[in-house]
Amino acid sequence: MKLSQIKEKLNLIVVTDGEGDFENGYVCDLLSVVMGKVQPKSIWLTVQTHKNIVAVAKMADICAIIICDGFSPDEDTVEAAKKESITIFKTEKNSFEVAGLLYNMGVR
Repeated sequence: MKLSQIKEKLNLIVVTDGEGDFENGYVCDLLSVVMGKVQPKSIWLTVQTHKNIVAVAKMADICAIIICDGFSPDEDTVEAAKKESITIFKTEKNSFEVAGLLYNMGVR
């Protein structure tokens, strides 16, 4: 599925732009768990906003991050994401709601 499709369907706010495809979804706020369990080419839902999320995304081959619950990333997170070409979206919806919407769109 294309990132542009979920951006449109979920009405996500673009923090750092990017294009590409993803295959899976993952929801978790504990970075060490994400590193050990996320599948490559996933979209990651979290409420974390610090720049370590970019390092985890890069290391784990995560396609994009959706920051949920109305949180906004720190400025250094945005700069790191731009540098590493990691797409970040944000939304007012909570992680549970976003995960359900993605699941209904066929994301597993």
